[in-house]
Parts: sequence; structure tokens; C-alpha cells
Amino acid sequence: YYSLLAVFGIGLMLAQFRFYYYGLFALVTAGLLLLEQARRRYRWHRGGVLVAALLVVLVAYQPVLRHRLFEIYALSADPGYPVALDAYNELGRLCKTDPGIVLAGSDDGNPILYHSDCKVIANNFILSKSDEQSLDRVQRLMNSPPEEIREHNPGIKYLLLRANRLGFVRGGLFGLVDDNPMVQALFIPAKPPPGFTLIRKFNSGIDEVRLYRIDPEPAATG
Repeated sequence: YYSLLAVFGIGLMLAQFRFYYYGLFALVTAGLLLLEQARRRYRWHRGGVLVAALLVVLVAYQPVLRHRLFEIYALSADPGYPVALDAYNELGRLCKTDPGIVLAGSDDGNPILYHSDCKVIANNFILSKSDEQSLDRVQRLMNSPPEEIREHNPGIKYLLLRANRLGFVRGGLFGLVDDNPMVQALFIPAKPPPGFTLIRKFNSGIDEVRLYRIDPEPAATG
């Protein structure tokens, strides 16, 4: 049973790094099993082997214990999460009465799914080729002119933009990538382009989040 778990667990871990927890137990316990077999063969003292093994583990974990154990991490490992949370909750209220697809960066996909009933195009949980294609689509859309998004993607109802996803830090100063069509149309001008309505703007000083509603193109007449 242990061998089967170890083989399949390590196989999953090698397939994708995010599955490391399936194979981690085998990496840890395999060494301990070998040590226990050596102890029995050479009749080492059980207590001495235990102390030696604990010391080896303690030394191996010194960098983590010194530098990471007492570090205070940002919520969701994202310094801008508190202000983004307000936008996620707003989407939760909107999608209760008017559900739809949200165009947002893949880093925001999982939080949006967690805090609302909205749908997203992609998140960072990539398991298959179709997930990769969805991620590519989001990256392409987030670098497209807004009118193109509205014209060719009628299913998208909301747009969530975060300044720190559209910017850069240079010399300790933050700046927006001004050649990005999204920045040019939805961050720099005072008024959004036709078909885009600013629902709310959230700003914490660390990040600015803008939530838009995208109105469908009017039906062609003739």
C-alpha cells in the first residue's frame, strides 16, 4: 500500500509542481524507512538514531526557521488583497441579481469564484490544455482595446482591472504601462469609452481596483 501511494504520489508531483503534497510524504518517509532498516541491521541505539535524525532535520530547516517562520505574510500573499476584497464582494452582490462572466487577470480568478457567484474565464489552477488556452485568452484580452472586447466577446459582462497588474516598479516608484490599450482607455481618461460603465473604484494607496460593467453591443437593424 505504501509503495503504491509513493509511486503515484511522486508521479503526480513530477507531473505538476502544484501536486507536490502528494509526493512529499514519500520523499520524507523513504529516508526514514532506510534509516530504520540500517538501524536494525547494524543494531544502532534507537534513541541515538532518533536524536541524530532530528538534528539533521533541524539543520536542514535552518534557513526556513530563521527567515520565514516568524514572517508576517500579506493576506492571500497579495499586498493589494484588502482593497481587491472590496471589489470581489461588490461582484458578489452584483452577480446575485445579474450574474455574468468577469474578465479579470488569472490571479484574481480564484478569489472572484470564492467571493461571488460570477464566472471567470481563467484562474491559476492549470491542469489541462484547455486551462492553458483560457489563460492565454485572458492575457490576450487584457491587452486588447476595450471596444474589441465588447464587440467580439458578448458574454463578458464585468471587467475588473487592478493597477498593480498593469504597471511596473522602477527605482522604487510605481508606474502604469501606458502603451497597454486598457490603461489608455480605462485608467488615463476621465470618462470610459462607450459601452463601459464604471461601477466603483477602490483605492488603498497600495493598489487601485476599477470595476466596470460592459454593456452588450446594440443589435444590428436593417
